[in-house]
Amino acid sequence: MGVRGLTTFIANRSNQYLERYELHDSYLVVDGNSIACQLYKWHCRCNDCFGGDYDKYARSIYSFFRLLADCNVTPLIIFDGAYEKRKMKTVYSRMRNKVSAAKDLNSVTEGRISLFPLFLRELFVDIVMKLKLQCVRCDFEGDSDAAYLARTLQCPIVSYDSDFYIFDVLYIPFSEMDLKLRKRKGVNYIPCAVYKAERFLNSFGGLDKVNLPLLSALLGNDYIKKRAFSVFYRQLKMQKTKQNEQQTLIKSVIVWLKNETPESALRKILGRYKLKNRRRLARKIRRAIEGYSCGNTPVCSYFNIDEPRREHTTISVPEPEDIENIEDEELEESDNEPEAEGSEETTSSSSEEEDEIEVPPKCDPKPDRPDFFTDNFRRCQYPPCFMDMKVSNIYFCIPQIEDFSTGSSHFMNLKIIAAIHKILTYPNTKKLTCVSTNIHGHVKKFGVPLYENDVPKLMDVENMDPKTSKTSLLDIINVEQDIFNGFPNSWHLFLISIKYWVTNSKNKVELPCIYSLILCAIILNYVDSKVGFYRSTRSFLAKYSTNANVAKTKPSLNITQALDHIDFDNSIACMKKLIHYFQMDAKMKSYVKLFDRSIVDAFAEFQSCLLHVKYLNSLFGCPFPTTVISDFYDGTFLYNMTTNLQKRSDLKSYMKLLLESCPQILGVFEMMADEVESRIVDDLGQHEPVRKRRKKKKTVENVVQELLPCASEEDEEYIYDSNNKFSLLSFVNK
Repeated sequence: MGVRGLTTFIANRSNQYLERYELHDSYLVVDGNSIACQLYKWHCRCNDCFGGDYDKYARSIYSFFRLLADCNVTPLIIFDGAYEKRKMKTVYSRMRNKVSAAKDLNSVTEGRISLFPLFLRELFVDIVMKLKLQCVRCDFEGDSDAAYLARTLQCPIVSYDSDFYIFDVLYIPFSEMDLKLRKRKGVNYIPCAVYKAERFLNSFGGLDKVNLPLLSALLGNDYIKKRAFSVFYRQLKMQKTKQNEQQTLIKSVIVWLKNETPESALRKILGRYKLKNRRRLARKIRRAIEGYSCGNTPVCSYFNIDEPRREHTTISVPEPEDIENIEDEELEESDNEPEAEGSEETTSSSSEEEDEIEVPPKCDPKPDRPDFFTDNFRRCQYPPCFMDMKVSNIYFCIPQIEDFSTGSSHFMNLKIIAAIHKILTYPNTKKLTCVSTNIHGHVKKFGVPLYENDVPKLMDVENMDPKTSKTSLLDIINVEQDIFNGFPNSWHLFLISIKYWVTNSKNKVELPCIYSLILCAIILNYVDSKVGFYRSTRSFLAKYSTNANVAKTKPSLNITQALDHIDFDNSIACMKKLIHYFQMDAKMKSYVKLFDRSIVDAFAEFQSCLLHVKYLNSLFGCPFPTTVISDFYDGTFLYNMTTNLQKRSDLKSYMKLLLESCPQILGVFEMMADEVESRIVDDLGQHEPVRKRRKKKKTVENVVQELLPCASEEDEEYIYDSNNKFSLLSFVNK
C-alpha cells in the first residue's frame, strides 16, 4: 500500500515529526518486501541493465542482518503473500510501469531508470532462510500483521511504506536508518529517526488518532484513487503553503479533519453525491480503511509470541441511505478527472489498455487449502504466487529487462507453470490466467493451456520421499537424471535449468553463454570464498599486489574434488585476470549502440527457467538443494564474458589462454565444460564467432557519383508555403 505524497510531506518536516532513536537490544519488525527493495536500491551498486548482480546484492543483505546482530537486535521478518482482489488494478498499473522501465533501460539510461531484477525478493527470502532468521509470510497483504506484531511487542518496525505513518506504531523509515555501527558507553547501536503518531497529531493541535485511516483514504492509496474525492476537494478550504499541490492538499485535509469525527467527516463527504454514486464511494472508502484494522492474526503464533487481548477501534462508514444530501454532484464526473499535478500516483498505460484488463472474478479467501499447504506457505517455503494460483487462478510474470519483440522470456516456462497450477488446484479444472507481455511489450492476460500429463495430487506431494519427488520433477520438465552426475549437489538445479533453457529457448543458446555461466559459478562459489569479495580492480590490487606461487591441478581428480582443491594462489591469479569483467565498460555508459540486448535477453530466459524450476522444486519439498542465485549469477560478468567469447573462433583454445595463469581453475573449467557439452548442450553444434561488418572501400567513381547532385534534387518542384516564413529560402540560387 502507500499514501500518496505522505512520505514527502513528513520528510520535508522531519525535524518536527521525527525524533532521534538508538536501535539496540530489542526486537525489530522488518517489512521484508520493502526492505528487500530498499537495500537493493540504496546499498548495492548494481548494473540493472545486465539483469542482476546478485552477488553484490547478497552482500548488502548479509551486511544488514550482521549489523542488527552486532547491536543485539532480533529481526522478525514479515513478507507479503498473495495479491488481494481489491488491489488488482494497482498491481496491473505497477506491472505496466515496470515493463515501460524495462523497455527504456540500457547501459546509458540505467543511471536514471531503475528496474529490480527478477530474483530480488526470492534471494532476500533465501538468505533469510539460510541465516535461520524468524520470518512469516502472510496469506495476503502483510502491513496490518506487521503493525499488529510491532504493537504487541512494543518494538519499532522498519520499512519504507507511508502506510506505517497511519498505523499507530513506532515506525523507522528506512531512509532514516544509518546502517553504520556506533558505540556509546560500551553499547553498540544503529542511529535512526523514529516516527510516533502522537507527535504528528499533536503538531496539528490534537488531531484524533482514529481519523488517520480516513486521512489515508482521502489522500488516495492503493485501494481508492484521489480523484474519487474531487467534488469534496472543490469545496475544501486550501491552506497557504509554498509546496506543490499534493503537499498543500495534505495539509488542508489534516486541518479540516482536526475539527471532525470520522462519522461527521464521512457524512459531509458522502452527502455531496447522489445516492447511486454515494453507495459506490462508500464501498470504496470502506475497502480503503479496512487495510488499517489490526485484528487477530496467526503471525504471533509463528513467532511463539502470546497474543494479548485488546479492543480494536475501527471507523464505521455510515449507510448511504441515512445521509442527508448536501449538493447534487455526479461521482462519474469526478472519476474521469485527471490526477492533480504533483500526485505521486503514476501510470504508463493508455485508457485503451486499461479497459482491456479486467479484474478477475471474486476469489474465495479460504479455498480448499490443506493445513500443510498454509503452514508451508506461512513458513516461507512456498513463493507468494502459489497462493495467487490457489485462490485466484492467476499468475503474474515478473517483468525483467529483455527483448520484448521476440516474446516474453517467461513463455517457455508455461508448461512448468501449468503443472504447478494443476498440482495446487486438482481436481479443479479451471484454466489459469497468466498476465505477461506480448511481442509489442504490452501487458496482457491470456489463458494458460491445461497441463495434459498426469501429476501427483497436492496431498500426495507432501508425503513423497525425496527420490520419488526428484523423479516427478524431472518428468514434468522432461530432463534426464544423469545430466548432473558427478557435480556437487548444490549445482543440480542450476544444471537442470540450463538443460531446460537450451531445450526450450525461442532462440538457439550459444556456447559462449554456457561457458560464461560455468566460469561465473566457479568464481562465485570457490574463488570468492578464498580471496574475499572484491569487485573493484583497484581495491583488489591494493590487497593482492604481488604474484603468487600458482600450483597446477592434480590430474586424477573428479569435478567435486577439483573444485574443493582450488587453492588460495590460483584464486588470486584468477581474480587478477578476470576482475574487470565484473565492471561495466565506461564507453557503454555513453554509447547505447555498444549495448547488446540480445545477450541480456538470452540470460533473461535462463533466469526465468531457474526461477520456475525453483518453484517446482519447492512444491515437491526441495528434493534438490535449493539454488541461491547469488552463488551462481552476476549479470555484469556474464554479459562481459559472453561478449568477449562471442568474438572467438576456437573457444577451448581461447579459454586455455585466458586461464593459463590459474591452472587449477582452467582444469576444473575444462572438466565441467566437457561434461556440460556432452550431457546438456550436445545439440548446440560448433560456435561461430560474431564478425564485425566491414565497410566497403569506396571507389573513385562512387565518390564522384555521390558528390554529384541527384536528378530528383535538380528537378524538384519548389513550392512556396505561406505558413512557413523560411520557405522563400528554397528559391535562393534556384
